[in-house]
Amino acid sequence: MSLPTIMLLTFLGPGHGLRVPGNGNAYGLSGDSPGKSGDAPGLSGDTPGKSGDAPGSGDGVQNTEMQAIGDPHVTNILGQSFDINSEGEVELLRFPQGSDSAKIIITATITKLGKSCHDSYMKQVKLSGSWLQGEVVFKDDEDTGEVLIASLAAASIPVQWTRMNGSKDLRIRYETPKKVHFRLDDENIDVYISTAGRMHQGVGTYLNLALDGFRKLEGTVGGLLGVDDHSHETALGKLRCPKNATKDTARALHVTNLAITSHDGSVMSIK
Repeated sequence: MSLPTIMLLTFLGPGHGLRVPGNGNAYGLSGDSPGKSGDAPGLSGDTPGKSGDAPGSGDGVQNTEMQAIGDPHVTNILGQSFDINSEGEVELLRFPQGSDSAKIIITATITKLGKSCHDSYMKQVKLSGSWLQGEVVFKDDEDTGEVLIASLAAASIPVQWTRMNGSKDLRIRYETPKKVHFRLDDENIDVYISTAGRMHQGVGTYLNLALDGFRKLEGTVGGLLGVDDHSHETALGKLRCPKNATKDTARALHVTNLAITSHDGSVMSIK
């Protein structure tokens, strides 16, 4: 009697990123970022953000190692996807992980803007650390939708915000008034920031963030975009949005089909 062949097809659902231990680099990911060709990623700063959309579907950030977009949807350095549900100042990245004298730290100010439980967005992004020799802060101009920049190295009071035509920082390149590329040449690190949303409509405008070049660094990248534990963000999301949490859990545990096929061609399926 011939034994049947068993095929198990399982859909892992959202939130389960690519993780292949020991294949390519310290983060278990083979090669460079998907689709990376040396060009800047697409950052559609004038594309309206949509609450609850999957990363990249309404916010236009793609082909980078790490992203925080929309309200905010995150893809970390391990390829794992989840939402940030905390509000206030949130540490997105610290390199090296846990260092008190970090080379670069990226924090975001996340603010509740809409009525939905997920309607919290990044309004400011701050870069600091020894590589920058000061602090650089980005925010959205709610009246124009442009990216504004302030350098806090001189500790000027009040803070002087500049835009595309006023920025003289050679590390910062405006692709458009709504799209900024911040480059740390010595370390081959790229930070992309754009605005999204509609001025004075819905939740208004907010920031998107994408990062590249960190997987090649010697050392561990910390923060929510790095390898730090994000289970508290998932737990907080379940408390704030219990209906969405139930749906996500059901999708994550869903098994699409278990089929047992014998050599005579007959099939028995268990769904």
